[in-house]
Amino acid sequence: NLFRDIATIVTNKCINPETKRPYPVGTIETAMKETIHYAIKPSKTAKQQALDVIRKLQKHIPLQRAEMLLRLIVAESDASKLLQKIKTLKLKVQKVELIDRTDSGRTVKIKVFTVLSQPGHFRELNDTAKSLLYGSVQVQDFSVQEQNEADVEDATTTASQPSRNFAKKGESNSEAADTNGSNDSDEEVTGQRKPNK
Repeated sequence: NLFRDIATIVTNKCINPETKRPYPVGTIETAMKETIHYAIKPSKTAKQQALDVIRKLQKHIPLQRAEMLLRLIVAESDASKLLQKIKTLKLKVQKVELIDRTDSGRTVKIKVFTVLSQPGHFRELNDTAKSLLYGSVQVQDFSVQEQNEADVEDATTTASQPSRNFAKKGESNSEAADTNGSNDSDEEVTGQRKPNK
């Protein structure tokens, strides 16, 4: 039913910061009934109501949005700018890769940072990536995606049909570009800049 659907979404999107694990669905249902006395709104989706429930539950129990696992991709020449943003936001870097990408017959060095990030940082990271050479963001783990961030949802929807074309510098409607070792199931949020020939 809708009540349980809402509780399930909350469980999927959040963790107990003390244990670093999600609450059981039954625990969330009980808190919805007995702690915040949540009343279902038939005119709203389960997703919309889950966000409301999260905000209300956070006032009563330890509840934190789960982090997103992201791959931040950029030309090696611009990597220092992206790294500065990573440090500013205090993101947890899981892995750093340096890979070769072939573009128009030439090899380009690409740096890939795999990081854990709070969903609220997504827009800032995406905007930074779009301003850099070959910059893009891949959402690796959708189970912890922040659903009330319109930019995240819109971007992953747009990326559902990725293109292998590169965008020229200055173009506003830049396309997706694959990286070596990327997973076919990944969604890529793009805004790539390519140096002029």
